[in-house]
Amino acid sequence: MLSIQLLLNGIVNAVLYALIAVAFGIVLRSLKFLHLAVGGIYVFASYVAIFCMEHISSNYFLAICISFIATLLLSLGIDFAVYRPISKKKGSSGVLLIASLGVLIVLENLLALLFGNNIKIFQIPIETYTAFGGIIVTSMQLIQFTVASLLLIIFWYLINKYTFFKLMWALGDNEILIKTLGLPYQYIRSGIFLVSSFFIAAASLLITFDIGIDPHVGMHYLLIGAVAVIVGGTNSFMGWIAGAFVVAMAETISSILFSHHWSDAIVFSILIGILLFRPQGLVPASDREEA
Repeated sequence: MLSIQLLLNGIVNAVLYALIAVAFGIVLRSLKFLHLAVGGIYVFASYVAIFCMEHISSNYFLAICISFIATLLLSLGIDFAVYRPISKKKGSSGVLLIASLGVLIVLENLLALLFGNNIKIFQIPIETYTAFGGIIVTSMQLIQFTVASLLLIIFWYLINKYTFFKLMWALGDNEILIKTLGLPYQYIRSGIFLVSSFFIAAASLLITFDIGIDPHVGMHYLLIGAVAVIVGGTNSFMGWIAGAFVVAMAETISSILFSHHWSDAIVFSILIGILLFRPQGLVPASDREEA
């Protein structure tokens, strides 16, 4: 029974990890660099909501809305203040990587300075649960699974049906063609960062509502998203989701067979195996694949 409970928890974690994978993967696929600042943005989103709850209003909906708006603005600000100037000077992806890492470190340490290093917990009135035999499903898990799944389905629909979202995806295939055709490259680029920040904010809030947050967890969730994208396939949306499930199930299985302390070792062992024997990922995108 414990194994089934852990597997159920793993499935919920998988859809949450998929949100993080989309946030990381859309920038990697479309703009070709590792957006490590996603980890800092993850932490920022939750702390904005916490600040609103403690100092502005106890209304959860208002705090969530302000958090999303602030996170979207932060993401655009990082692009305009850091990434674009480097790109205009023909900086390499390695330079962008270092700059992104710097943004992550600054954000995490700034939040630690402002809010302290202790874990912050949301006091939310959602503590009911449903028991099926010996298996427990909490209301928060139902919310997490439902919201995350809907967001993933909606995004998949958008990138397959609407031109602007198709252009975001196409940018990763041929940036030069996008610019040559006179398409709004800068607007598309901004759209990519808005989508990335939206998904990372959603993941951050859904997870924080459940287990809380501290200023230094950003790197952990960044690595989860990065591993999911690489394991699943950097050019495949379905691959990102598959990679997230692999990571979540690997953590779950390690908890069942060994201890949760071994989960990181097993996850990164899988990553190394994929890089060595199937570097294109578990679900490589075909030439005709849209998403």
